[in-house]
Amino acid sequence: MANRRQILIGASSLVAVSAPLTSYAASSLGGSQPNASDYIYDYVFVDLKPAERGASQKAFLGALPGIVAAVRAAGGEALGYFTPLIGWSSQNIAVLLRWTREASGREPAVRAIETHPAVRKVERARLAATIRPAPADLPLTTGIYTHRWFEVKTPDVPEFVDLSNRAWPAFEREFASRVFGLFRASPDAGDSSRGITRMLLNTQYDSHAVWEDSRRPSSEPANLFQRRGELTITTRVASLRFNRFA
Repeated sequence: MANRRQILIGASSLVAVSAPLTSYAASSLGGSQPNASDYIYDYVFVDLKPAERGASQKAFLGALPGIVAAVRAAGGEALGYFTPLIGWSSQNIAVLLRWTREASGREPAVRAIETHPAVRKVERARLAATIRPAPADLPLTTGIYTHRWFEVKTPDVPEFVDLSNRAWPAFEREFASRVFGLFRASPDAGDSSRGITRMLLNTQYDSHAVWEDSRRPSSEPANLFQRRGELTITTRVASLRFNRFA
């Protein structure tokens, strides 16, 4: 009987996970098929204006079909949006967009989110996938997601990614979980001056109970995560629901 990991990932993703890592850039995987480095992502964290009875959320969510259409017309994909469970304000939503590097119209499409009347502030992270997600990977709509941001010294990024890649197979066999992506954010001026890189780890769990259990993994992934922790300057996490656009 196929185990849960095989069902979720499929043969193509299993190949990507088991491939040796020679660089934190996904293009190191090579091959003629599209790979992670062919795509770039916008993680648009939205802080909505306070309003009674969830009026700002309703207004923004009501506008999302038009935003999705604008993204598609600009050559991108609107993968979905995340809503808060633990760690975010009720006024927060994150929209995840994906683009080929040749796509035009990216900036106007993102501005459609930034300039919506219900939006108070937007923090946009321009992301590149490392070894996940593969082009065929999409977030699941079941369970919960954790979004964990890390700050890592830039020279340590290759080792940080390698440790993650080596830990995930055992971790996913042990817990009902699936790492969707580990992303590297484009540096802002503050990142560059400090010599750090921000990394976003996006992981699906069947429930918060699974997430809690996964804080105590077996020694195989635990030792790798311990070393990864030694490379981490700071980290923060929130739990969320993923919603796919129609």
